Amino acid sequence: MGGPGTYKGRHYTEWVDEAKRLKRENLLDEAETLLLGLIGATEAETQAEGRRSPAPGYYENLAIVYRKQRRYLDEIGILTRYRDF
Repeated sequence: MGGPGTYKGRHYTEWVDEAKRLKRENLLDEAETLLLGLIGATEAETQAEGRRSPAPGYYENLAIVYRKQRRYLDEIGILTRYRDF
């Protein structure tokens, strides 16, 4: 299971290579699903530890995925979500 900061039983930092692979192979829908899960994990860990902001990398990568899909409002939305966290 795992606590804050985990996604599917692994800490969010353990998913970096998988997220890169999905983007590289242009599996953008799968990348979006993974990145949204990882963003949730980073936010949960940030709140549990009382930090001010979560790790930005997954937000940035999801914004890139949205840009590649020409989903500009979603791109703005995920960056705004990070800013407003």
